[in-house]
Amino acid sequence: MSNELNHDKYAVWAFMRKIIDDLKQKYPEMKKVSVFSDGCAAQFKNRYTLLNLCYSKSDWGVEVDWNFFASSHGKGAVDGIGATAKRQLWSAIMTRRADIVQSYDCYAYLKSKDLSGVNLYFLTSGDIDQHKEALQKRWSEFPAIPLIQKHHKFQAINSNMLLYSETSCNTSNKRLVFGAKLKYADIYSSDESGDSLPPLLSKRDDRPLPGTPGPSVTHENKENTKIQHGAFILVSVRNETRNHKVAYYRYLAICQEPPEEDNEVKVMYMKNISKGNEAKQFVTTPNDVSYVAMSEIVEVLPEPTVNTIGNRIYYEFNENVDVFEAG
Repeated sequence: MSNELNHDKYAVWAFMRKIIDDLKQKYPEMKKVSVFSDGCAAQFKNRYTLLNLCYSKSDWGVEVDWNFFASSHGKGAVDGIGATAKRQLWSAIMTRRADIVQSYDCYAYLKSKDLSGVNLYFLTSGDIDQHKEALQKRWSEFPAIPLIQKHHKFQAINSNMLLYSETSCNTSNKRLVFGAKLKYADIYSSDESGDSLPPLLSKRDDRPLPGTPGPSVTHENKENTKIQHGAFILVSVRNETRNHKVAYYRYLAICQEPPEEDNEVKVMYMKNISKGNEAKQFVTTPNDVSYVAMSEIVEVLPEPTVNTIGNRIYYEFNENVDVFEAG
């Protein structure tokens, strides 16, 4: 529990440290922790939280891997723990057995109840803020993880290599290599045994993408674009198959926030539902949210006409959008 209202990547790091420190006291010989969670992009399923796994030994003293449930399939014991705590608080408030005004009051009351099998922690906003500067410096070196939403298992191999796959038991993995002098490295498929790494690439790859309408939005011209909350953008996504063939797809997306300090933008992807070969009418896909780099943004599009039919919202553009969707 915390009085910090921003449940973001900084809070996740701080709470992970607190929980693992407590586990290490109870189980001194513990060497590895496996985390299972939902795929919330703001908290868990983002490059910052996942590439932190490469620092788990130095940060927390143990190896950590992260597994994500499929959408709507993550209900488990943790929901029961949350329900028990909420029920205790609701009952205390309704019967006026406790005067609960702020977050620490919730923590103090639940602590006094000594809930069986439930460990309670409280971190102040100061506990979370004290590590922000160090984390921001570290995260400035982190490259994006392509197609992050499609993968559900992430595990650090060493301090500058992350292994990830579509499922927890999948033996066809991808590797992301990074380091202090490397902004981006090639992504490739391999089995568990691992082959030699392919040549590293620079983060800025100026090769033209097939069929893209003009250059990508770069650091040099980003100030002249309207990449703000609610802007409609065309995003280029790089995909590599198991036989190392590279394809670029283009998706329409809506910006969910203004660009961050590291020039990444949180977006929600959209799906083309137009008939035939047209690409004018789109709907949002609320579960498909991720962060994209400025260099992956092909162009900023004019605002579409918004139509509502029943409970469904449709976005219609005057001209065809140059999307190239997988499948």
